[in-house]
Amino acid sequence: MTLYRPFYDSVSKKFTDRIILPTILLFYIIANYQIFGKFSILLKEKTAETVFLLTELSAFIL
Repeated sequence: MTLYRPFYDSVSKKFTDRIILPTILLFYIIANYQIFGKFSILLKEKTAETVFLLTELSAFIL
């Protein structure tokens, strides 16, 4: 059983990195747009900067 452990850890990490993190990022983008998107252009720009930085960070992690 311990022989296969690195394989399962690898699959688990890929699942977390490829599915869970982008899903959290997507929900963050949607929530920010719904909360701040209708009030101010400045807030939209800040949200866009935040989204850009988060996507760059997630691309770096992957």
